[in-house]
Amino acid sequence: MTVDTSSRTEPAERPALRSCLQRCRVGAVEVVTLDGRVHLALDPDESLILDDLDGNHSPAELEHLHGPTTRDLLDDLDEVGLLVGSTPHEEPAVEISAAGVEFAGFDRVVACLDRFGGAALASPWFLTVAAVALIAGPIAFTASSPSPALSGSVTLAVLVVWELVAIFCHELAHGMVLHRSGRRVGRAGFGMHWGAISFFVDATDALFLPRRTRIIQALAGPAADAAIAGALAIAAAVLAPSPASGLLAQMAVMGWIGALINLSPVLELDGQHVLADVFDTPDLHRRSLDALRGLRSKHRRADLALALYALVALAIGSAAIAAAALLWTTVYLEVIGTAWNEGLVGKAATLVFVGPTIAGITATALHRLRPHPRR
Repeated sequence: MTVDTSSRTEPAERPALRSCLQRCRVGAVEVVTLDGRVHLALDPDESLILDDLDGNHSPAELEHLHGPTTRDLLDDLDEVGLLVGSTPHEEPAVEISAAGVEFAGFDRVVACLDRFGGAALASPWFLTVAAVALIAGPIAFTASSPSPALSGSVTLAVLVVWELVAIFCHELAHGMVLHRSGRRVGRAGFGMHWGAISFFVDATDALFLPRRTRIIQALAGPAADAAIAGALAIAAAVLAPSPASGLLAQMAVMGWIGALINLSPVLELDGQHVLADVFDTPDLHRRSLDALRGLRSKHRRADLALALYALVALAIGSAAIAAAALLWTTVYLEVIGTAWNEGLVGKAATLVFVGPTIAGITATALHRLRPHPRR
């Protein structure tokens, strides 16, 4: 990006924000973005500083107005290229972080897929087919009796690969809606989520969409999970009782489990984001839990309503997780037992399928139970 700075002093002397920045409020936090490529979250005090970054104040004057933390914010803004005259932040092609392995350029992948198939995916006929699969899939699943004839180790190997493909389709659905809404899909990557390897996409730019579009964008992932699962269940019913029918049915159950977990309001995933937008309360999760904790000392109607929401969300979320766990154990317990008894290969397949999830859940539980020092 080329910025005309001929009529300005150097940013170090009179810092000013780039004119192309976009800002939006998310609860008590303000998010600023540069062309959807750089996002910075600011607390309320830091947001006040932005209003004075107009090129008329020196860093010393800003520090006098807003306190000693001003220089740290100016350094951050300059580092990521949000100030006039500063160099825009260059994203590394590959980056290893606590979230996992991230890579740039996924927006180009989504744009390419949208160019060759986006219009078809968004067409009324395709959406109608997806809706039919979403509704008819569970009916076909309960009405049929597929009987798998594949070995346990082969089944688990296929399910491990399919789980990654399904998660990729889930994130791609989020990204496609974001791209078709005129916003930019951020970095993508893969990492560990509750012990399982999963893909993820940075959809921070969705914060700048209208509320109704944000709801659609958040629902796109679980809807894709459920629609694909429905199509697999219908295929399993049609092919029953062939060897492939049981495997397709298990793949369908995995999709429904993914949709249930992502829609659970107790987890900070798609379902929680949808409810936050429905109630137009971006920090709904935090506020409701705070209200629940302070129920004994706070008696205002708003606090009681938030506390009631927290209780309902916890109940629904726990029920969804329990249903997912029941489906998981019901469908996979026999397959896991069969694979474990198939020698070394079967035991290896079982550990690859089950081990990371158990280890991840255990590590997460130990981290939450461990006492943390007060700040």
